[in-house]
Amino acid sequence: QVCAYLAAITAPSLLIMAEKTLGFVNKEDYQRRVAAHPNLQLVKLAGGHHLHIDDNVEGVASTVKAFLAGVTTDD
Repeated sequence: QVCAYLAAITAPSLLIMAEKTLGFVNKEDYQRRVAAHPNLQLVKLAGGHHLHIDDNVEGVASTVKAFLAGVTTDD
């Protein structure tokens, strides 16, 4: 059911993952869900669970900025 919802998303989406995960993420479920999203950009950055506030703030910010610069809107 989750994969069906993800497959229906048409908006460009960004998923930033820390290289050091907490370990509770099921790898097979994660891979299946990432593959289901047709417009997903996956970026893995150095850091842990709080990479956006502690470990890799600049990396997260530059990744988001680059992603948003590439997103266009239909007028």
